[in-house]
Amino acid sequence: MLVDRTAALLLDGYLFGERLRRDARSDIVRTRLLGEPVVIVVGRDAARLVYDPERFERASAVPRRIQETLTGSRGVQTLDDDAHAARRSLVMSMMGDDAVEAFRDVVADEWRAASRRWHPEQRVVVFDEAREVFFRAACRWTGAPTPPDHEVPIVAAALASLVDGFARVGPRRWLARASRRRLEGWAANIVRDVRAGVEAVHPDAPLTRLANHREHGEELDEHVAAVELLNLLRPITAIAWYAAFVAHALHAHPLWRERLRSSDDDDLDAFVQEVRRRYPFTPFVGARVRRPFAWRGETFEPGTLVLLDVVGTDHDPRRWGDPAAFRPDRFLGRDIDAYAFIPQGGGPHAGGHRCAGERVTIEGMLATTAFLGREVRYEVPAQDLRIPLGRIPTRPRSGMVLTDVRPVASTPAAAGADETLRRAS
Repeated sequence: MLVDRTAALLLDGYLFGERLRRDARSDIVRTRLLGEPVVIVVGRDAARLVYDPERFERASAVPRRIQETLTGSRGVQTLDDDAHAARRSLVMSMMGDDAVEAFRDVVADEWRAASRRWHPEQRVVVFDEAREVFFRAACRWTGAPTPPDHEVPIVAAALASLVDGFARVGPRRWLARASRRRLEGWAANIVRDVRAGVEAVHPDAPLTRLANHREHGEELDEHVAAVELLNLLRPITAIAWYAAFVAHALHAHPLWRERLRSSDDDDLDAFVQEVRRRYPFTPFVGARVRRPFAWRGETFEPGTLVLLDVVGTDHDPRRWGDPAAFRPDRFLGRDIDAYAFIPQGGGPHAGGHRCAGERVTIEGMLATTAFLGREVRYEVPAQDLRIPLGRIPTRPRSGMVLTDVRPVASTPAAAGADETLRRAS
């Protein structure tokens, strides 16, 4: 009889899979979570396995407790086969090159607007500011109406709570469930107003595409449309976690910060990819076995829940030399393996179940890194910079506090000083 290790998961967080594998001395570990038998796997080959649609399905792999908080019910994450392909095609239609690049510009604009609101003596908490920056950017990019300024922090915090409470019990989960109920009502009103012509939205905006999308000849149910609107707004707002990680990495690696101030976009992109690899966000992705098969000496029975250890795969020493080190250079001139690098799921981006919004996340992080690394100077006062791996999702304990934030001087003397620093690094 397998021992239920739910309590250990809540305590160990991102280290749960690693500790199980170390004790079992195997990359395939069987355990029990929330009373259900579970198989945990790790690595590139395991990722390729779990994303094989002939062997796995996902419609029943998203627990109800996650649907009640993070994803909502009947959203794209809970679909398979033709239903998933149809809904994903809607999402991917919003992710063209021009649209994704435009998102980066919107985020950059929102960071600059936020900085103009900061007072010279203000202690800027990057995580808190980023929630609002990315929520405003999400509204502008999707075409959703931005709430009045005094309501923006409230709605942004509610969206972030969906992410913050999905993997927990107790108050964080209760807040997430309450936030989802309120947000789904808010999003349903937006969809209703767009369909009725009350809310004027650009015809090519993602919100317009969503409101007018038809499946089997029918408009999406209003509830489902609201869920999918939140599935656009919520993950964009959640880039706030990565923004805090970017600020943490810039502070922890000052030579890279100086290098980014005058280097090209290849360095910027490599820095962002290494932040995504090194800093943990998603702990696992799950799928259920469709039909029986054997793999590496193990038999997988239909209905078995299999969890792919995302953090373990992104830190697999067989694929990443010195995986604990922060080394953006590892991404320069290197093609990214869609199964060895899976911070937002595995497999090709164009199809399957890899996060459809991955490119939006990357562009948002690029804009944030450029802003913090090139456009402003600041001090990082004494604070708790630890990142607790027992907390899912985690972030720097302090949220990354900055003080004396000011624009980078553009005088010839300042440019000369920048060049001296770049050469020294």
